[in-house]
Amino acid sequence: MQPLIAHPFATRNHHTSGGSFGRELNVPGKVNYVNVNVNIQKAVENCVDLVPYPFPVCENPVLGHSRAMRHRLLGRVSAFSVVGAVALLLATSGAGADSETDGPRILEAGAYSFSDELGGFHLTSASGSGTRDDPVVITQELNSSSPVTLVIRAIRPIRPFSNSEEVVNGFLYLRSEILNNSGQAWIEFEFELQELLQKPSVFGDGLSFDQRQSNTPSIKSDSFAEFSRDFEPYDRLLFQNGRLDPLKTGSFSFLVTDFTPRPKFFLVLDPRIPSS
Repeated sequence: MQPLIAHPFATRNHHTSGGSFGRELNVPGKVNYVNVNVNIQKAVENCVDLVPYPFPVCENPVLGHSRAMRHRLLGRVSAFSVVGAVALLLATSGAGADSETDGPRILEAGAYSFSDELGGFHLTSASGSGTRDDPVVITQELNSSSPVTLVIRAIRPIRPFSNSEEVVNGFLYLRSEILNNSGQAWIEFEFELQELLQKPSVFGDGLSFDQRQSNTPSIKSDSFAEFSRDFEPYDRLLFQNGRLDPLKTGSFSFLVTDFTPRPKFFLVLDPRIPSS
């Protein structure tokens, strides 16, 4: 006995008209079956479209598949496929966007962590140990010309004046790489240290841009030729005589000293634009 395979579009009480494809077997109370081993070559020749079903949809009149029926079916399959693909793409891209933009970013380098949790800019990377030969390099993207604040925390034991690179010893060599994505040219750039958020740093807190050295080679920039430092009641470092155009990245290097290290302090970044 030849094997019988259920055709997905077989119907009850369907009668052949003497076609050569095969014969229909009428089983009471069950769907009909088609003997697929009869005249296979002709069946293959008549199957002109493939759809995601166990059997191709054929033109053979014995199976009752007209061209109009086939086109309607293929239209539905194509529409469902396109809608499903678009929905999946949107869901996937949305999830990716959320994962990249939600929440602050905290990165570790050397004995510290660095965070953009106060908002207004994006911290993109941090590396290095914080020594003169291997400064901590922080890359950031500023989307406006408004001041923003970087949060810096100690993540290692605090031991002032220690020679070990594995602890917070009060000396932190930094290089800040800043992408100007504000749409405006910057003609100056200022950094300010704060031990307490939004409060000026004073002499007694021990925090400064290497205040005890009058001539410090650690302060430099590839975008500005000059700098000046202001002390008491602030600790500010202003880069001048240069320009940082939109979509350009500027590099700023300096040494932060803290003779009474605390577990957290702040670095304000303040770009300056031409006055109107």
